[in-house]
Amino acid sequence: MDFGKRLIELREELNLTRDDLANSLNITYAALAKYETNKRFPDKETLGKIADFFNVSVDYLLCRTNIRNFEDFPAPVKRVAELFAGVDGEKAERLEKLLRELLEK
Repeated sequence: MDFGKRLIELREELNLTRDDLANSLNITYAALAKYETNKRFPDKETLGKIADFFNVSVDYLLCRTNIRNFEDFPAPVKRVAELFAGVDGEKAERLEKLLRELLEK
């Protein structure tokens, strides 16, 4: 899966034409067509508009995850993510290693 295919998939789920989506995002039909065929990639602002329109994360749009948005994560995963958000560097690496070890047992 790539960005263009994911965008088509989301558009088709809502039974939208390219014209419909382009108008909703305030972009040209040509720009949307290029996004869907991976001939062009949206700028940061447009990427955010697309994510907001479909209520998905940018990571989902970029095919970095198949989870549409943070709200779809199970509660324990959200709590762990929130714990990790406040930790960086070596501590984060040690926590990740510890978590992986616990999950392997």
